[in-house]
Amino acid sequence: MNAYAEVALPEPPLLRRVAGVRALWVELCGVVGTLLVAAASFVSGWSRALLFLVGAGCVVLALLIRSYQESRRRKVAELREAAKERQAQYIIRNLNMASVPARAALNLARKREQREYLHGARMIVVEQARNLAGQSEAKLSEVRAHYFGVERMGDAWLKAPDWGMAGSSGRSSERIFAAPDATFMRAMRGESCLIADAQNLGEEGKGLLPGSFVAAPVFAGRCLYGLLLVDSAETGAFTSVDEQIVMNLASLLAVTFAAQKEVPYIDMSRGSGDFRGEAQ
Repeated sequence: MNAYAEVALPEPPLLRRVAGVRALWVELCGVVGTLLVAAASFVSGWSRALLFLVGAGCVVLALLIRSYQESRRRKVAELREAAKERQAQYIIRNLNMASVPARAALNLARKREQREYLHGARMIVVEQARNLAGQSEAKLSEVRAHYFGVERMGDAWLKAPDWGMAGSSGRSSERIFAAPDATFMRAMRGESCLIADAQNLGEEGKGLLPGSFVAAPVFAGRCLYGLLLVDSAETGAFTSVDEQIVMNLASLLAVTFAAQKEVPYIDMSRGSGDFRGEAQ
């Protein structure tokens, strides 16, 4: 569902080929018509009538084309607004659906059942991140979603767990996020990031294929549980809307982890210098 794609309306062949529905042609037609009507006052007989009729016809044609353009512009704007509204409803509906398994798992009394349900809820959230993000520019088949988590308490890096979304469009799932990577340090500050081309990341982008990604920290309080990342092989495949979507889903993931006291995390209150030189 691509609500942000350019809305196109069919054009009459005559306007497309003759007038081209371009402002220059419209203005030229109007000017020529006005000049012909003015010129008609300097002649007499059939010449005067002919010039007046041709000139008046050009002016009327210019007015009709301008009226058509304005009507078409309003129609395109209405269709675009309607498409955006449908997209917003679609996103909200899917975000609500993604939260249902998590809320259900939190109400389970037995720890083992709760852990299993929370695990399933997280996988649903990751899949929803893939389905919802990147619809405006990227093909769904090119979009991948990954969760990077903390393996053990005391670790100072994030890596993709075994249960995450398999495969990657830009080798994102093969990497480890750690200091001094800008993405990791932003996550430590609770900030998301929108990268149009991974190869523009300097040292962090080495080994990555061309592509774009959105990353949002999964944290609650001072506990950083991981990073939710959506990537695509296409550069510039994501927008600020996609960033907001991933941030909302990352917050939902954080709720599932905060419910499990034994989940490892990174203390976000540690300074950036505390991570320098730590082994990965």
